[in-house]
Amino acid sequence: VIDFAAPCKDVAETLRLTAYKAGVEIRLDLSEAVPPVECDRKLIFNALYNLVNNAIPFTPPGGSITIRTFPHATEADKFVFEVEDTGKGMPEHIRERIERGEAPSTKAAGTGLGNRIVMNVIRRHNGTLRVRSEEGKGSTFSITLPVRHLDGGDS
Repeated sequence: VIDFAAPCKDVAETLRLTAYKAGVEIRLDLSEAVPPVECDRKLIFNALYNLVNNAIPFTPPGGSITIRTFPHATEADKFVFEVEDTGKGMPEHIRERIERGEAPSTKAAGTGLGNRIVMNVIRRHNGTLRVRSEEGKGSTFSITLPVRHLDGGDS
């Protein structure tokens, strides 16, 4: 059981210099209303790291990436964490493929491994992913997880 804010802060600190060099600010908007969460801290760190690290090259200088947490609006046993960027967004067909669990890379030399890591972590924690994106305005990866973890298998 962890304070979910801890891996969020760790990722922000780990990637702050990389973001700074790209002219991008990493922001934290962490709700104190999120209770302690049963999860694998290392896996959550890896998922958050990949989401933020993937957003940096697609966010123009002067832009920002926000890591946000909040209680689920209608289900008290769940919470949401988001990574929102002010980047260039993505086409609808890429957004749909990511939500289906496919792992397309939008980077020239990318393999999609970061997306696979994120999806595996979400599955292992019995979570769901929603991606909102508007080309030219940015993307938001919104992950809903149960507060109490039930292992979803060895994915």
